[in-house]
Amino acid sequence: MKLQNLNNIHDAGRCHIGYTWRHQAGTFITTLNSNSLLCSTVAIRANKQKIIRNNYNSTKMYRYLTGKEPPTKKLKTKEDIRCQQQKYEQGKRQRKFQEAWLETYSWLEVVKSKSKDETTSSGQPSTSSSASTFNTTENECRMFCKVCRKYEKHGIFVTGSRNYKVESLKYHDESASHRSFVQREKALTARPGASVAEKTIEKLNESNYLRLGRLFKNAHAVAKHGRPYTDYTWICKLDEAKGVDVGKTYRNNKQAVNFVHYIAEAQRKEIFSKFKQSTFMSLISDGSTDTASSEAEILYLRHCHRGILRTDFVGIKNVPKADAAGITTAISNILTDNLGDTWKTKIVGMATDGAAVMLGKTNGVVARLMREVQRPFIQTIHCSAHRLELAYKDATKSLDIFNKVDNMLLAIYLFYKNSPLNRANLKASFNTLAQKPLIPSRVGGTRWLPHIKRALENLLIGYEPIMQHLTQIQNPNDAAHRKDSANKGRNFLTLLSRKDVLYFMFFLWDVVNCLSTVSEAFQQRDVTIADVYQELEAAKCILEKYKARDGPKLKMVIGRDEYKGQVLKGQSTSFTSYRKRLIDGLLKSLGSRFEVDENLMKAATIVKLELWPQLLSEDQDFADDQVAVLLGKLAPALDAAGMDSNQIEPEFTRLKCLLYQR
Repeated sequence: MKLQNLNNIHDAGRCHIGYTWRHQAGTFITTLNSNSLLCSTVAIRANKQKIIRNNYNSTKMYRYLTGKEPPTKKLKTKEDIRCQQQKYEQGKRQRKFQEAWLETYSWLEVVKSKSKDETTSSGQPSTSSSASTFNTTENECRMFCKVCRKYEKHGIFVTGSRNYKVESLKYHDESASHRSFVQREKALTARPGASVAEKTIEKLNESNYLRLGRLFKNAHAVAKHGRPYTDYTWICKLDEAKGVDVGKTYRNNKQAVNFVHYIAEAQRKEIFSKFKQSTFMSLISDGSTDTASSEAEILYLRHCHRGILRTDFVGIKNVPKADAAGITTAISNILTDNLGDTWKTKIVGMATDGAAVMLGKTNGVVARLMREVQRPFIQTIHCSAHRLELAYKDATKSLDIFNKVDNMLLAIYLFYKNSPLNRANLKASFNTLAQKPLIPSRVGGTRWLPHIKRALENLLIGYEPIMQHLTQIQNPNDAAHRKDSANKGRNFLTLLSRKDVLYFMFFLWDVVNCLSTVSEAFQQRDVTIADVYQELEAAKCILEKYKARDGPKLKMVIGRDEYKGQVLKGQSTSFTSYRKRLIDGLLKSLGSRFEVDENLMKAATIVKLELWPQLLSEDQDFADDQVAVLLGKLAPALDAAGMDSNQIEPEFTRLKCLLYQR
């Protein structure tokens, strides 16, 4: 009953509201006239607002009713809103490009367009004119993003936009693709090492760089010292045991091979870049044999880079057959693979050993290379260190006492090398005398002078312990006694107790020391022909002096009948004869071995400024003869390089004057 009454009240209220609006509005409308039109309109609006408020208050009653829904206002759809906005834009709003946008959005650029299809010949919108070159308020223009156009082919701001709404610019500015392209552009235009990405990577991977640096150093050490790549693994484990952070990766022998490869590539690029900047270069070639007994040819290049003399490794190549043709092909391939054909216009000299296959006048390797590169003026140089060794052999091969000493040194070396018992007893003898053990070493080898020098030093410095051990094994009651060892030891004791043999060994020690110093100087990387000449002249003076005066080693034993507790036997008269013969033979063989290049070596001493006179007035014509000798040898090479060899002598005179005027 109550519910029905409430429904009746609701219907009555609605009718009352509608009647009231119609009645009041009609009352106002019927009373309108021309004089009260404005006032009536205001009154109608105010009354309408009052009725709406009453209507709103009456709708609150629906919460007390059941089965009745309040009246709902029709909502606009997205399509309705869009249509309304389009009508607004087409009918009422006239949008224009705003000049301030160019300052707000740095990526924005505008292009004047007379028609919708105006493009450049390439099919892209013309970018030749910007907003700063025309009045955008009077011309239709298109807006572009100069960043996105570099990396995209499609998009509103790539093909050109005429939507002059700031919302479109904001939307594009905040889009993910645009931001990524802006970051990319900043990275490309940033100074190397200054981009955010580079700084982030460097910071994140700093520890990785340190680890890889340590691993590269380990691999380099393995290759530098000729160790197997398997050593790389345990070196990394050793670093880890010492607390060095080397990481957990790249620690096998295969990675060591990769590291060494890239280290070698980096070094090769650096060396070859310096080669290409040099005007002249000389080759140094020698044969080699690997662990598989395969023949190979190793090659170095000698050149001058920015005033510094350099000798750099070029490469090594296996030679199927070590004849002149095979070696020539190997050398040519090494140079061409690394330097192209430029080496053929720069080579002026070649140094090799004295083998006939290398220095043969007709079909030797040097002769073949001359014909291949068409440079007959290439200077052929026989290795100075090899010639020094050959001169030593020439002087000693006819001396009986030298052959006797040489055979004895080899026999003593084998005596201790092949018998662990003899070697152990010799060490015990050194310990008894409180001396550092020196085991006799081999006298022969690839480098004769250093080997014989070390063999003489070990034997003569350890003379007392060796003699003690050789005497000990002569006792049949001694535990170390062996019949065959005792017989050999007896022969050694006899020779080492003879005056002439011992005197000659000490004298030979002095001679070998002198020649070894020269040999070591010849093997320096920065040695010049002038250095070779100076060392040879100094060695000749020393040897000449040894004819009549005793050297520092010979003074230790000459004229004595006893040496370190051992009584010396025999006569020393024959030693005087051997001494003279050895010195004369050395001086003669040195002269003959270096006779070919003596004038050239002497002329090259002008590069030694310390040999120049203190004042130019002391010798106005100083070094002019040397320059003439050098020009006689090198003029063709200078002319082939585009220089005028006729201007060398006046330029040298001018150089002298300028240097002495400073």
